[in-house]
Amino acid sequence: MTVGSCEKHGPQSSWTGVCLAIGDNLMESKSVGFIWGIDGNFYWAICSECEQERLRGNTRAHDLVPLCPSCFEEAWRLNGEPEQFP
Repeated sequence: MTVGSCEKHGPQSSWTGVCLAIGDNLMESKSVGFIWGIDGNFYWAICSECEQERLRGNTRAHDLVPLCPSCFEEAWRLNGEPEQFP
């Protein structure tokens, strides 16, 4: 079942969620940090700025936006293939 389409990778049946900074900077091939994890079957990632806010007990700096799984992998690679958040 298709639930949308990625401009780069076409029709998608699932989506991930990344902070806006990761999504925006992926288009410019810029690294902004990539702290990621999996909740159930949902992959998510936030940038270093969002992580710093989280560690201070604040809400993250950016909203989550949808990203297709292939774009998520590209962002992960761009940011140095970090280990999954524990």
